[in-house]
Amino acid sequence: MAYFPLSVDLTGKTVFLIGSGRQIEDKYRKLLPFGATLIRKQTFTPADAQSHPALVVAQADGREEEVYALCRAHGIPVNVVDVPKLCSFYFPALSVRGSLTISVSTGGGSPAAAGYLRQQIEAQLPSRTEEILDWLSEQRAQLRERGILKAAVAQSFAQNRPLTEQELVQLSNFAEK
Repeated sequence: MAYFPLSVDLTGKTVFLIGSGRQIEDKYRKLLPFGATLIRKQTFTPADAQSHPALVVAQADGREEEVYALCRAHGIPVNVVDVPKLCSFYFPALSVRGSLTISVSTGGGSPAAAGYLRQQIEAQLPSRTEEILDWLSEQRAQLRERGILKAAVAQSFAQNRPLTEQELVQLSNFAEK
């Protein structure tokens, strides 16, 4: 089954992490930078489901079918760690550099392969990616207005730095021709 990759704003939203152990701790660390209110519990109750959390992540501990059924009945995305048939979403292998988030997923089929590919992609990113993205965000409206946004993106990443005003003028002059 193909899973559609989707970036979701979790800021201030509730995410339940049910159970304990290395896998739940790993998911906790992955979710922490995204601003969710992370609630760790050993069990997931009907009252928890009625609070409409954004996500539920559960450890397979013998009660995973119950957690899955409760989440599905309330329309709550659920991930039962390492039980693909009980997942309505998967955790991708993530690379986060400032505002850039790259995710790699194999639809739960091979998390190790996704992790390997994430590392390969990370190795290709310029060292100043965060700085370039911050600069592009600040300059976006101006670069679009001048008709040079795509060219400025390509050149700044190729040079591993924000462009100077002189370089932007040169791009503008080239774009006008």
